[in-house]
Amino acid sequence: MLAYVTTDADVSSSLLSKMLASAVSKSLNVCVVDDHTSTNDTMAILASGASGVKVDSIQSKKKFLDALTDLSISLAKQIVSDGEGATKVVIIRVTGATNDLAAERIARAIANSNLVKCAMHGNDPNWGRIVSAAGLAGVDFNPDRAMLKLQDTTVFRAGRPLPIDAAKVSTSMNAKEVDVHLDCKLGSGETILYTCDLSREYIRINADYTT
Repeated sequence: MLAYVTTDADVSSSLLSKMLASAVSKSLNVCVVDDHTSTNDTMAILASGASGVKVDSIQSKKKFLDALTDLSISLAKQIVSDGEGATKVVIIRVTGATNDLAAERIARAIANSNLVKCAMHGNDPNWGRIVSAAGLAGVDFNPDRAMLKLQDTTVFRAGRPLPIDAAKVSTSMNAKEVDVHLDCKLGSGETILYTCDLSREYIRINADYTT
């Protein structure tokens, strides 16, 4: 993955570097297809300053960073939507973790679970696969306190599955984007991670060629 962003804004290289690091931390560094990082994955940003528009005030810095972050998130979603055999983007939101790092580890455990990814492909509202994956993250997690939502439908709360219309939830998961929200209810840590489903095509594509 090679991503190049250009701007004609007049912004210092040191500020540009800090903004890129911030934007990437919320986008490309939290997108997962199979978590096999390439040796040449790179994102770079270049500023020519040709417009003469300076990015030096608090307001202009915020506007520039917001735009760069939005662009980076768009790229992250495009990457996972274009994963081998992928049919949908899965947005994993973890809130209420003990800290942000714990939230990211939980989100990655969910995103890297083949069982979860297969359930996403089959539109299966399988709360057990998601909650158990969270428990494997190696950080504080208590299912007796947690709440899980799939496409805004609460399917699990305080250690118990809730009565739901499984067919209706399954239909809602048959979408280009599926939202998975796990609230750990342990603290203020949170993250958003972008991944995709796992289909039969992933195996065919990756088994039928060699590099």
